[in-house]
Amino acid sequence: MPVSAPGKTPTRGYATLILMTLNVLCLSAGSLAFYRAMMAHGKSVQDAGRIIYRAVEAVVSQTDVFSGVDGRMAQGKAAQNDFKRMAAASQKRVYPGDWVLTFVEGDGREFDFGVDYTECGLVKFYHAQGADELAPYLCLGDFPISKALDTGLVRTTTLARGGPRCDFRYKNGRPIQMEWTPDFLKE
Repeated sequence: MPVSAPGKTPTRGYATLILMTLNVLCLSAGSLAFYRAMMAHGKSVQDAGRIIYRAVEAVVSQTDVFSGVDGRMAQGKAAQNDFKRMAAASQKRVYPGDWVLTFVEGDGREFDFGVDYTECGLVKFYHAQGADELAPYLCLGDFPISKALDTGLVRTTTLARGGPRCDFRYKNGRPIQMEWTPDFLKE
């Protein structure tokens, strides 16, 4: 995750993005340990994925992390500028295990703005750990977060499911739309 320039104070949105990335990294490592324990007891990746997803839902709904954060702020000009800055920094590919992204300008009708990830730190991490099949379940965690912030995430493809990119499109107030709905969410 790129940091702000020396002498520059990161915006609240940028600081929130950094905090969320750290949370994602911790969740990913913990989820891998949980997944391996589940597998050792004869459970499936779907079983582990369901529990991990429900845990993310519970944390998002019962935490103060998002208190006072308005979806409009999470998608406002400052947040968009933060994503633009992160996208530019990511193109340098300083860290091989990092994310690489591009910012996509929105039209205000279909979506407010978007982010295309062409490399994903989580996909790389799970691949290195021999747990590629777990990555799609972690990606689903983006949707409870979007729902909590009312940022209307729509995604049609992910790297974790073999797509050419992860295409995040945000539209404040719109219902979320997943690229893939596992059976446990259809119940």
